[in-house]
Amino acid sequence: MSTATAAAPRSLAAATPRAERIAVLDALRGFALFGVLLANIAGMTLWIPSHLVSPGWHVDALDGVVGPLINFFIDGKSYTLLAILFGLGFAIQAEREDETGQRILPRRLLGLALIGLAHCYLMWYGDVLRNYALAGLVLYACRRRSDRTLLLAGLTLAIVVPATVVIALDVSAWPYGVDDVARRSERFHAFLLGPVGRAFHANAREAHRRFTSLQALPFTTAVTGKFLLGMWVGRRRILHDVLGNRALLRRAFWWGGAIGILGNALWIGRGALGEVVRYRYVLLTQYAVWAGLLGMGVCYGAGLALLHQRAWWRSRMRSLEALGRLSLTTYLTQSLMLILIYSGAGAGMLGKVGSTAALAMALVIFGGQLVFAQWWSRHFRMGPAEWAWRSLTYGRRQPFRLPRRDVVEPADMKAA
Repeated sequence: MSTATAAAPRSLAAATPRAERIAVLDALRGFALFGVLLANIAGMTLWIPSHLVSPGWHVDALDGVVGPLINFFIDGKSYTLLAILFGLGFAIQAEREDETGQRILPRRLLGLALIGLAHCYLMWYGDVLRNYALAGLVLYACRRRSDRTLLLAGLTLAIVVPATVVIALDVSAWPYGVDDVARRSERFHAFLLGPVGRAFHANAREAHRRFTSLQALPFTTAVTGKFLLGMWVGRRRILHDVLGNRALLRRAFWWGGAIGILGNALWIGRGALGEVVRYRYVLLTQYAVWAGLLGMGVCYGAGLALLHQRAWWRSRMRSLEALGRLSLTTYLTQSLMLILIYSGAGAGMLGKVGSTAALAMALVIFGGQLVFAQWWSRHFRMGPAEWAWRSLTYGRRQPFRLPRRDVVEPADMKAA
């Protein structure tokens, strides 16, 4: 992402110079991507049907604590932060469009949709890129709306609409694609047993089901709302000038954290209730649950942005900044690692890994990605997936390697 500059407008096809990047945004992206990895890799252990769990790397005493903690603090919150950052970046790109007069954002969204469709059907059914591309169309249509409209529409779509949709679908008993035990068992067996063709077919079927059912509607609606909120943040330039907006970010941290903890506590509390009471309870608490997801994501983003202003923390976030510049590559690589770990076409560890082991694997994978991102950033302008996306967008091959004079050593990666 780049800030708007006072210099003469350059072509949108030019890669964003690193001196123009907003370092805190890259650091936040890097942090959010760790949460996405942890939620996905642990999620395969949290939601697997119990009768498919087999002997393996389970630490029952710890798994009973680690799993719920990941569910409470990570699951859904990292995607929230990532969606807000996407909307913020979209606002910056829209500024550049206005400066240059080039209308490139629709093609950018089309490129993202193509990558997302390939990702979900060929690799990982849990892809969010296609949802991002669809929500991005709404964002593009709203780019001329006032800040007040963006804020109100964002909150409504992020909290009120998805909660209302979930309640309406549940009350009406509409068959909108509930992930029942039989379907999950079929899918997990296909992943476990392989061969590659069977695992591929199961993934494609699940991707199609999720894409065509109403199950994705609440999530996609919430993502759209968070995009609009991110655009509002970008318009107000809150993260362009963290120190100047310190008071606002502190309030966002405390209020977001309080709402997030309350909303998630209400959701977790449903497990202690009887079946009939639980059903009514879940309906009544939907608005708090969706508000909790948004609040926790805002809390993380505001808190890390404030920490990034301190020299000690900033120096330790430089590896996150490098990873944030390779966000698309990192996301796709994480999906590949999930397949290699869990699928029957890979190590076949599905059902054999508990939440504690999943946490350990996530730390190892993410540590490797941090090291790789730092090395890659010394030699290349962008990640391979980012390069493919940019080349798709502009219809021609983009520059890839850094000239020797542009090579940046880690010690020189200063905040913009």
